[in-house]
Amino acid sequence: MSPSTFTWLQFDDEQSRRARELVRALSEPGTLDSLGIGTIRDGFANILLPGTSTIQTRARYFLLVPWAVRRVEASSPRNRENYDKRLRDVEVATIDALKLGDPSARGIIGVERGRKTRNLASTIYWSGLAMWGIRVAADLTRADVRDLALAPRSVRRNDDGESTPLTIWDDIPDPPSGFPHEPLSILPTPEEADYILSKMATTRSRTAAEKIQNTPGRPTLLAEVARSPHTAELEHLWDIPSMLLGEELTALVELAHGFATAIQGARLRYLDLLFERKAAMGDEPPAGRAELDRHIAEWLADMHRDAARMQAWQARIPAMFERLGEYGVNVRPSTQEFVATWSTAAVEDAHAALANTALADLITQREARLKKSSARLTNDSPLHAWNGELLGIDLLDFRWGVARGHILDCLDGKEAGHARS
Repeated sequence: MSPSTFTWLQFDDEQSRRARELVRALSEPGTLDSLGIGTIRDGFANILLPGTSTIQTRARYFLLVPWAVRRVEASSPRNRENYDKRLRDVEVATIDALKLGDPSARGIIGVERGRKTRNLASTIYWSGLAMWGIRVAADLTRADVRDLALAPRSVRRNDDGESTPLTIWDDIPDPPSGFPHEPLSILPTPEEADYILSKMATTRSRTAAEKIQNTPGRPTLLAEVARSPHTAELEHLWDIPSMLLGEELTALVELAHGFATAIQGARLRYLDLLFERKAAMGDEPPAGRAELDRHIAEWLADMHRDAARMQAWQARIPAMFERLGEYGVNVRPSTQEFVATWSTAAVEDAHAALANTALADLITQREARLKKSSARLTNDSPLHAWNGELLGIDLLDFRWGVARGHILDCLDGKEAGHARS
């Protein structure tokens, strides 16, 4: 059976993943994109840290998911409904096993809702499993794998002219005995940690031309950090020594760093405008003003301290969009213009940019075009509903927090495992 048989389901899976990330973003102030710069943010993240996602939690799920799927396949499900039920049963049992293993562990997916959990780990990690080479049948959706499990053995073949058996999973470590019903640690064992790190270390990024030419591409930032895992203890990805990354990755990180620093000012000014308009409407002043002022002061200090770096970055804004385009990240001209206009003014004089009326209007118009009737700066109802929550106040990290969490999980798992042995 050819993997391409189910390409329309692959599209649906990808759309579902994006929808889940959007829902997660709406509940996490640090990830909300009020100014429409998510294409750039996610573009850098996908190039540097492929396979990661804002809705991932812990590293061991990169093994818990294939273990669950293989367990269901081995049980010889009768039909689609039976397969889906058995997979949910295994994933729910995994939730209970993780809770028994450590009731206070953070990041257990479904810990509160249990069987009622809608987005189980198999939906959250499916794409990343392929990008890390753990799911070697990368084109197959969850529906594809289900249908293959239900198909006669004779048709579970690669479309390679030789009818060789179709391999779905890499040679992964075996699950613990008693999986999924015995207590489980959220941390990987030392063997599992080494395996997960080794798969991170194989990740590659390819430009659009390299994909067409079917060349392997080049190691990612994730790969380089996985080879030197203690680097994950650094707070920001731009703290990683350039000698570890090489010229190409260093240049990409510098572009991402400059973008994060410059656009932070626009995001803070957006919040500032919300407070101003809230006050103009006569609403009760919401909490958070002091915290916003602190973040603004920190941004101004950063722009002053890093003036030379930011001037060098500002000159490379066109090159940044060109480089992203080479990797297949297509940033709309209106977004490019918005980023360039704000960033040029902010690099020239950050204090003046925050006070500039034309730039305030630019931000207001930007939100209005993107959010229509939901735009807070131009519509009373959504602004009245805003409670002062500081949406998008944290500096962009391009999913470094997620990636470093996975790597630190592996380090912690190795340390805990060696301590027990």
